[in-house]
Amino acid sequence: MANTTVDYKKILRSWCLHHSLHINVDSVLSKYKDKEFKVCLLLAKKHDLPNPLNGVFQTLLKSIDATNYRDLTELMLSVYYPVDVGEVGPLLHSYDGNERELISKLQANYNACEVTLPSEIDYHLILTKFLNDVDPERVTEVAQILAKCKGRETIIFAVLSKEYKRPNPLNDVFLTRVRSVDCTNVTELLRSYLGVFNPRVVNRAESFVAQYKGNEELLFTKLSQKFYAVNPFSLELGIGSESKSCIALSPQSPGIVA
Repeated sequence: MANTTVDYKKILRSWCLHHSLHINVDSVLSKYKDKEFKVCLLLAKKHDLPNPLNGVFQTLLKSIDATNYRDLTELMLSVYYPVDVGEVGPLLHSYDGNERELISKLQANYNACEVTLPSEIDYHLILTKFLNDVDPERVTEVAQILAKCKGRETIIFAVLSKEYKRPNPLNDVFLTRVRSVDCTNVTELLRSYLGVFNPRVVNRAESFVAQYKGNEELLFTKLSQKFYAVNPFSLELGIGSESKSCIALSPQSPGIVA
């Protein structure tokens, strides 16, 4: 995210007004030209207040999959301390397996707004149950299988679903998460869907929807067939209707593409 896309002057003036702070914004920004993000952090720390850039972060957060720690970490750094964006890789390496702790520390360091992370998907448990049903002899291979696909675990579920001709075992995860999604917003629905079945392409959700504008059902049909997964259009989600959420979804609705 380029710094020039952020109107620091407008953001800081609004922030100061909201918190009744009498600060000469123009003067302060002139001292930190091209490092305006530092002003935001310094003022937040000095007055023990939320970072003025929280609004920017919350807006951009909608365009990524918050369960993808690389994307989330990169977004946090690009907004709150862009000069450190190059440290994303080393940070994730240092906190491998403890990514939530990393996010928590970054939030504290930058006086950033809290990110509500969905409960993590227990791939080990889900894969164990799946193989126990379809091929018990392979249950002992679960740890090895997941180790080979670390960071891309969702792929193995689609592959195994196709191999054993069974619905994707991640369907239940999606059916749970979709209850809190505004299904009148197809892009939001797609982000939730990809967040479960292929998190690595969540950031392309908007372009997918634009490409299939008017043919959204075809888009989800293709994806459900690719992932051997539930098709949202086969469920009573009120997609594109006046319904504001998916809370009417019956947990027993299978909606599986054979």
